Amino acid sequence: MKALLYLFLFSVPVFAADAGAPVASQRAKQAAKLIQGQCQIVQSEKNPFAGPCSNVSLILQTKDGKEFLRTRTDPDGSFGFGFDDAGDYTVNSGTKFYELALPAKTLHGGETVLLFLRRK
Repeated sequence: MKALLYLFLFSVPVFAADAGAPVASQRAKQAAKLIQGQCQIVQSEKNPFAGPCSNVSLILQTKDGKEFLRTRTDPDGSFGFGFDDAGDYTVNSGTKFYELALPAKTLHGGETVLLFLRRK
């Protein structure tokens, strides 16, 4: 009876861990197909207020500078691009009112970025 109880108590986590492994690897694959981040507008002479980029259009560009995807930021400035193609990308402003405050950085799937925009 003790052996049966021992087997039951200690075999359950093994099955639970085995069942969770494919889910964890699937989440890792999905994260590798996502570039996400937070967008902030910096204070400048043309814009006296700093804060999150609310409902601002952003573009995911290929290394050749071609538009690959477009999205809008959430009210809190968060954004995400989901895609299937591996490669080098940059995130840029998709509006004529804002530009990058810092040079564009090359990104790959699975990265999280903090993006700063300033008023043109």
